[in-house]
Amino acid sequence: MFSAPYENKDVRRRGIGSVEIGIAVLQAIVELGRAASLKQIAAKSGLDPSQTHRYISALVNTGMVKQAENGQYDLGYTAIRTGVAAIARFSVLDHADECAKRLTTETGVTTHVSVWGVHGPTIVRWNAGWPPIYTTLTVGSSLPVTRSSSGQIFMAYLPDGTTESFVAAEGYDSPAAKREELMKSIRDVRLTRLARSQGMIHGLPASASPIFGPGNALSAVVTAVMLDSIAEKHAEVIESRLKQLCSEGSLDTGF
Repeated sequence: MFSAPYENKDVRRRGIGSVEIGIAVLQAIVELGRAASLKQIAAKSGLDPSQTHRYISALVNTGMVKQAENGQYDLGYTAIRTGVAAIARFSVLDHADECAKRLTTETGVTTHVSVWGVHGPTIVRWNAGWPPIYTTLTVGSSLPVTRSSSGQIFMAYLPDGTTESFVAAEGYDSPAAKREELMKSIRDVRLTRLARSQGMIHGLPASASPIFGPGNALSAVVTAVMLDSIAEKHAEVIESRLKQLCSEGSLDTGF
């Protein structure tokens, strides 16, 4: 009944069915993206019109839904206040770190979260896995744009002007063939939402995936750092779970 952003895939607790149906009706109005008729809302929520009307009446009484003079329904003042409060309390960075921690817990790999800073991709969270890895990278470290998996995600989703000077400084301003090869790999990143490191640290392959926030803008990058021996056997499974967690994390932001 619930659409992907609002369904809790991890656990289904016993609850009050009428409340869940009411939320489904409210969610239908959200997903329609505009004021809608009773018939449209009923079709979207999968209920019959008479049942939908009873729930909409309750939502109107609580201010979650309002009815216009033309009879159509839209989100009400209480719904708007609730949404604003949820956004104010939500930290995309903390949420990205939760995704990273889950991947570490489930797979044992070391993970980190990076954001775009004045020096380019910057590690802001680090979750040590097992077996441990040994590297000079830590919270606060800056990463290369072209050779790190995290950097390639930023290249793929940030405006060109944001990353251009970093790309040039790393030797990709010329020759043209070298740059075209890089841009082809970035196009592949956009298609797959996955980037792999290009030999940045010997023996420690890394894969990264994006977390999107308000306005579908790139907010953070979650990266899995593996030992060669782990990557050879389990990279595909780890990367699949990484992408899944980041995709779910982006949906959970509501954008």
